[in-house]
Amino acid sequence: MNTHPAPARGVAALQTEAPSAGRSEPVAPAVDRLAKEAAPEIGAMLAQIEVMLQAAGSLGEAREMLLSAWPDLASDGLAAVMAEAFLAAHAGGRALIEEDGQRADG
Repeated sequence: MNTHPAPARGVAALQTEAPSAGRSEPVAPAVDRLAKEAAPEIGAMLAQIEVMLQAAGSLGEAREMLLSAWPDLASDGLAAVMAEAFLAAHAGGRALIEEDGQRADG
């Protein structure tokens, strides 16, 4: 049992704080864009999986079909979208670091 007094700023108080403005704001549009661009690629993968599930006679057979087909699922498009997203996130992070460095120097 915890017998220590609660801190002056409890967990509830911290949870009611709003996120900091500024840097986090560009994240939401980037996430929305990623979701929009990835949707057709994910849809294509799910369509392949749906066909397998409909053809399977049992859960075991479905499992085996999924495991054997996994390397060949149409994932190239999704991989390309994800690569672009990672590149953009990396570039954005570097820009923020450089911006911080310029503020500290200036």
